[in-house]
Amino acid sequence: MNRTLDAWASGLLFAFALLNGPVLAQEAAPGPSDAQRVVLLAPAGPVLVGIRLETGSHSIRQVRDAFCDGLFKRLDADQSGKLEAAEQAYLPMFRRVGGGGAAAAQSFATEGVLTTEGLRKYIDDQLGPLFSVEMKAPRADQTVRLLDALDVNDDGVLSLEEVAESAKALARYDLDDDESLSVAELQPFPQSVRQAQRQQAAEEGRGSRVFLVAPPSDLAPVLAEMKKLYAVAEGIEAARCGLKEGAGGFDTNNDGRLDDNELRKWITDGAIDIELTAAWREVGRGLPPVLTTTIPKSPRLVPGRTVSRRQWEARVDDVPMQLNLFDNRGFAGNSVSLFLTKARTLDRDKNDYLDEAEFAGLGTNSPFTAVDLNHDGMVKTDEIREYFQTMSQLSQTRVVMTFSDDVVSLFQVMDADRTNRLSPREMMTLRERVQPFDRNGNGQFDPGDFVSKYTLTMAFAMPEGMEFTPAAMPMTGTTGGVRRTRLGGPLWYQRMDRNRDGDISWREFLGPRARFDAVDTDHDGLISKDEAEAAHALSPEASAQPAADTETPAP
Repeated sequence: MNRTLDAWASGLLFAFALLNGPVLAQEAAPGPSDAQRVVLLAPAGPVLVGIRLETGSHSIRQVRDAFCDGLFKRLDADQSGKLEAAEQAYLPMFRRVGGGGAAAAQSFATEGVLTTEGLRKYIDDQLGPLFSVEMKAPRADQTVRLLDALDVNDDGVLSLEEVAESAKALARYDLDDDESLSVAELQPFPQSVRQAQRQQAAEEGRGSRVFLVAPPSDLAPVLAEMKKLYAVAEGIEAARCGLKEGAGGFDTNNDGRLDDNELRKWITDGAIDIELTAAWREVGRGLPPVLTTTIPKSPRLVPGRTVSRRQWEARVDDVPMQLNLFDNRGFAGNSVSLFLTKARTLDRDKNDYLDEAEFAGLGTNSPFTAVDLNHDGMVKTDEIREYFQTMSQLSQTRVVMTFSDDVVSLFQVMDADRTNRLSPREMMTLRERVQPFDRNGNGQFDPGDFVSKYTLTMAFAMPEGMEFTPAAMPMTGTTGGVRRTRLGGPLWYQRMDRNRDGDISWREFLGPRARFDAVDTDHDGLISKDEAEAAHALSPEASAQPAADTETPAP
């Protein structure tokens, strides 16, 4: 190991000792950055949530600062108290989690040199905020636009009759002509466009129900979503704001409503409705995290059953809400061993280092130049170990709350077997299956007919580059639908069921119509497994034999 790499390794011992040191007799008081404020847009009105993050004897801010201080101390080879350009060349490089544009170290330098404070700002910019709220990408079935395809009378609402008779309307979307309709075939845009739309929506907060209140952040996205969700243009009634009385105190003009300015003040300074404490134990102790709550008595909030100390359930405005707490800090450490093992297999010429071409197969998002700590064009085992051990420590420096609205979609109701594919039998039985979801009995499917479930998950953010991502494998069924495995039955039945939906249609049947009708005993136009087995039991040789006097199925 040369001097530069040795400096890198020894330079982080101070930080590692602090991060993994013995448990203190009394945990340090969390810093100001450990208290977070979040606004939840519940169905009846906004709710303020306070979140306290406890991470053992050191706060998230202290962990980051310890990393920066140890890094600065050892990179400052001449002990000048600042990092010159030559010393800055060995700074670790990250890409902002979530795809943000992190700035170069020079952006935080003063007259070309980097101070301790400048280094901290650089690391903060690279890693992102200590706490953030993100929106989980919707399920594939939630992005299907059935309204455009099924709204025959163009009234903007789907009726029970339009959905029940949707087989003909959707037939033109069967692009692979297999008599079934996958999620991919019913998508309005290609996958690349949908991904771009989801990213833009997440950045703008569109569709989210949870927002972080972190001054001086702009609350415009929160207000815009409020107006859209609650269908108000001139402000929201003060009585709808919060679970506690007190929002009226922010109604300065006494009109019973909170306008934009009054809402901003209430969101920022109003009394917290739900108080959550997320406590993660010391790394290495093997103890699970603990989630505690303090909630007011309110008809809008009904606590649910206690599942575990890491999970809290309640109903807010009659919508189920679940909050989960995970401790995934150990995953980053496990990745180090995986990277070392993978590196040995990639070194095909056995020269004890990876060149840039070999490094490309390592399965990490970290660039070659970041792992090549001494910039000699060779990544050795020691460099891989030191770099990823360093990155694993950063798994303690950022917490992300992920929100998902697991609303039941119309496609999900239609897809009885949850395969992301609508089969002919599912289309035939739509009326009796979808009618119960017309909850108000008006013959139409309104947004209120489909039940939501809010899921909030808090976990540490894995440092970018630490995710072990081996070569991508084909992901059958993510958008194209799940091809069912063969579930038995006569051999001829298995072979004729080409789309594997469990039924044989007339188009799939390789025999005469008379034989098809004879096997299809309930005359629903489909041969089920039971019907095939019954016919096979009566006459194993003749159950699927052609008859000369009948027509064969059209191609």
